[in-house]
Parts: sequence; structure tokens; C-alpha cells
Amino acid sequence: TGVVELATVAEATTGTDTTRAITADGLAAAIAANSTGLVYIGQVAGTTTDVNLALGGTYSKIVLVGSVFRSADAAATVAVSDDGTTFGTAFSLVATGNLFSMSLGSVEISGTGLAATNKTITPSMVQANDVDGGTGGSSVFSSGGTETSKTGVTTHLRFDSSNVAVAYQWTVYGVK
Repeated sequence: TGVVELATVAEATTGTDTTRAITADGLAAAIAANSTGLVYIGQVAGTTTDVNLALGGTYSKIVLVGSVFRSADAAATVAVSDDGTTFGTAFSLVATGNLFSMSLGSVEISGTGLAATNKTITPSMVQANDVDGGTGGSSVFSSGGTETSKTGVTTHLRFDSSNVAVAYQWTVYGVK
């Protein structure tokens, strides 16, 4: 005999109505809208060129965690897009000039959730060089850059390697 009035998704998201019950749809929307912190977006892996990843949301910054193995002097890059079709500058994620290298670390892309804002790409990669028994040694690669042409809210990332001698794996997170 009791009647329950349901809150709209907007009322559940804002938390403005204290008398209506919420649906599962409203609860999911409220959690997504009010959550902060690190959000898993997905993984990319491979040796092919132009692997695109849709972010599926708006994030203040993107964090990539992963590794790159190279058996030739070849590049591994990332580029951002604010429309899913055209991409900006491809920024290097590892140092070139070393054969048989293994790089591990992270890359931060900041400013991704803001329109009319340059995006800053900052790699922090540790690289073991010439792991095939050559000259050896290790280095740190942190030479990033600023994307100035794709300044809208970032919607996609494009991963690329300059040839099949590069294998990469990145786990992608968004920060709300």
C-alpha cells in the first residue's frame, strides 16, 4: 500500500532530493559523477603502429604505466586527440639510440580534462641499454613535451612504434 517516488538520475547525482528513493541507474551515475582518484581505463599492447584507445570519460590527467622492449633503434610514442579523429604531436616515450633495450616506468599526461589547455607529456622511464651483452649501462628518460595543437578535452590516445622491432605494453589510468 505504500508508494515510493523515484529520484531522477540528475537528483541522485547531485544528492539534492532527500525524500525520493534512487534506482540502480541513479546510484551508478552518482558514484561515477562524485568519485575521485585513479580509474582504470584499459591496456594496450603490441608491436603494430597506430593503436588508438578511447578514454571513455574526462580525466584531469592520464597516467600510463608500462614497458617497452626494443631489438632495434626504433621509437615508441604517444599522441593525444580531442576529437578521436586527428592527433597531435607524437611524443617519444623512450630514448632512441640503443639496441636491445628494455624500458620500464610511467608517463603522465596532464591537462587532459580541460578545454583550451596545452597538454604536458612527462615520461619517467628507466632504461637498461644494450641488454644483449653489448656496452650495457642504464639511463633515465624524462624528455617530454607540450602538446599545443590538440587543446580540447582529451578523448583518445594513439600509441605507435616506428617498426615491429618494438614491443610495448601500457596500462592506462585516468585521474578524476
